[in-house]
Amino acid sequence: MALRERLEAEINCMYFLHIRKFMLFIGHRFIMMLSASSANVCSLPKDSGDSECDAPKKLMYYFDKKSQTCELFLYNGCNGNQNRFEEMRRCEVTCKGSVCVTTPHVSPEYCDDPPVPERIQRKMEFYKYNPQTGSCQNSIFCNREGSNYKTRKDCERRCLFKKRP
Repeated sequence: MALRERLEAEINCMYFLHIRKFMLFIGHRFIMMLSASSANVCSLPKDSGDSECDAPKKLMYYFDKKSQTCELFLYNGCNGNQNRFEEMRRCEVTCKGSVCVTTPHVSPEYCDDPPVPERIQRKMEFYKYNPQTGSCQNSIFCNREGSNYKTRKDCERRCLFKKRP
C-alpha cells in the first residue's frame, strides 16, 4: 500500500477526531441528546428484514450489544429495524463513539446462506485483508474468521497499518 494512501487514511482518522472534539465543545446537551437516540438504535437486535422481500439483498453492518462490535450481516432489503448501517465507520461512530474502526465479524447466517440463482441475485462481494500482500482483496467466499469487509475502503481503514509477517 502506498505511503500516500496511508497518510490519507491517517489524516481521515484525525479529521474525525477533530470533529468529535468540536462536537464536545459546542454543547453537552446536544451530545447527550445524540447519544440517547444512538443508544436506542444500537441496543436493538439484529433484524434482517422480511425474507419475502423483492428488493435485492445487501451487506450491511449492525451493532451487536453483547460483543460491543459492529458486525456484518445480510439485509433482505425491506423493513427490519434501524440498527443497520451502510458503512462500518458510521456504525462505530454511532454506537461506540469511536472514530477509528475495529475488526468486524460476520454473522454466521451470511456464510451459511444458501446460494440464490444468479438471475435473481448477483453474487455478494466483500473484501478481506491478505497479510502476505499487505492489501485488501475482493472475494465472493466467506471468511469465517471474521475479517470480512463490505467495501475495500472499510478494509483499508482497518488494516492499513498492519505489518506484513
